[in-house]
Amino acid sequence: MKIIVLSRWDIENLEAYQQLVPEPHLLISIGPGEARVAKHPNLIGQLSLWFEDIDSLEVAKRNNLQMMTLEDAELVLSFIEMRGSLAEAIVCQCEAGISRSAGVASALALILNGHDSHFTSPNGGTIPNRFVYSQILKVFSRMSQKEQDMLHQIGQRECLSQTG
Repeated sequence: MKIIVLSRWDIENLEAYQQLVPEPHLLISIGPGEARVAKHPNLIGQLSLWFEDIDSLEVAKRNNLQMMTLEDAELVLSFIEMRGSLAEAIVCQCEAGISRSAGVASALALILNGHDSHFTSPNGGTIPNRFVYSQILKVFSRMSQKEQDMLHQIGQRECLSQTG
C-alpha cells in the first residue's frame, strides 16, 4: 500500500494535491483545526482527528493539551480495515506534514507493508511522533489475528511508501 505524508497546504491546494496523489486514496487528516480539503476526484474516504503534536503526558497535562488517544488509534485502524481495500494509497496529513502525520504513516507502513524505514530514516524528510506511532501499534497488537491478517492483506496491494 502506498502511504503518503502531506502538509495542510498540500491538501488545500487542489493542483498540488492532484499532482502528489493521482490515485484513489483515503485521507487521514489531523488537526487541531479543520483543514479545507480540496475536492479531489479520487478521494474515496476521509477520517478527521484532532490532537496536538506532543509526545509527553506530563507536558499535555501541564498545558491542558490533547494527545492522541487509544480511541483515535482504533479509529485509524478501523478506517483502514473498512475502506482500505478500495484505495491504492493512504494519505496522512497534518499541519506541516512532518510529525503527527508521519507518526501515523510510519505505524501504518509497518503494519501494512512490513517496514517503516522510509519514514524513520534521516533522509525521509519526516520526524514521526513516537507517541502517535506507539498508540497505533499498541491498538494493532490488541486486535484479533483475523483483524491483523485483514490489514496485512490490504497492505499487500502495493508496498510503496513516500512523502509529498
